[in-house]
Amino acid sequence: MSRLETMAERIKKDLPEFVELIPPTEVSEGLYRRIRHIQITGECCGFEMSMEQLKEIVSLAANESVQKPIHFLCRILDRLHIERTLKTATNRLNIDERIKNIGHYIVFESVWQVKYLSDLITGKYSMDDLMVATEIAMKKQQPVRYLLKMFRNGFDQSKLYCYNKQ
Repeated sequence: MSRLETMAERIKKDLPEFVELIPPTEVSEGLYRRIRHIQITGECCGFEMSMEQLKEIVSLAANESVQKPIHFLCRILDRLHIERTLKTATNRLNIDERIKNIGHYIVFESVWQVKYLSDLITGKYSMDDLMVATEIAMKKQQPVRYLLKMFRNGFDQSKLYCYNKQ
């Protein structure tokens, strides 16, 4: 068994999606070494990197908009770009738990919608506000777009109820 195949087997234990995305070839050997180094030491170019962050970075490369995942990974794991890459991975991992809770009510079409909604509601709205807005959006034809627009325009639950003064 060659050295590259051994590296691929060891990487496959933690990151099977990486090995599927980029098969072990002589061209990808340097990237395999980098990934294996991160896997063993938990750091990349002097910055600490957790396995969750590494998985998130690999999922970024697996996106259909990335034409050449090997080139993309080599670029974002480069010493000049690693700090920004780690910030992006951390932000994607820290998406608000409340949005994960409504995930079974509304199916988001893409990752940017989840991130955008997280940015809109962070520190401004309660779980109750989010659930009321979700119930309203579910009655519409395009619930995700309606939900995003409600929070972008400033959702106020108190304006939903009309009181008749007599």
